[in-house]
Amino acid sequence: MDFRDAFHVLRELGQTPDGAMLTMANLTAIHWLHRLGALVTFCYVGWLAWRLYAQGVLRSLALAIAAVLLLQVGLGIANVLLQLPLPIAVLHNAGAALLLTLTVILNFRLASRR
Repeated sequence: MDFRDAFHVLRELGQTPDGAMLTMANLTAIHWLHRLGALVTFCYVGWLAWRLYAQGVLRSLALAIAAVLLLQVGLGIANVLLQLPLPIAVLHNAGAALLLTLTVILNFRLASRR
């Protein structure tokens, strides 16, 4: 894995800062860090949904978060196994947006309870 050119904020998609294409080692680094971040996110958001459900707080929202979280994992695995077909990659992005939206709604509802 090569992290040196894998992560730059200002560059063209799929290219190093000097314009060369990313190497397989760069792409491997990006994919493995994405999976590590996904694992951390899965553990934390899964724990959060479980705690909300167990405490009886906003159970329907906790179930929705858990369902979308599991959908995200399934879509991520499908992306890997099917070699990133565009429709599944787009659904994976949409699932991430939905998960973010649900956590913002959760934050709003918990804050308004105070």
